[in-house]
Amino acid sequence: MSDDSYINPGSGAFINLLGIEDPGELATAEATVVAARTRQLDARCFAGSYDVAHLQAIHRHLFGDIYP
Repeated sequence: MSDDSYINPGSGAFINLLGIEDPGELATAEATVVAARTRQLDARCFAGSYDVAHLQAIHRHLFGDIYP
């Protein structure tokens, strides 16, 4: 058992907004969502200074639909 606050202790999966408790199913869902969000980034040219705040915004764009 992990005492990591990002892990659901009952399932071992990352705590997520989708309510998925199976780690394999979550990995598949994450890959699907991130692929779609990456295409959006490609289409809109996520311009910026590539400083910490900008990289955090990219991360939020990619993973924000999955993780709190």
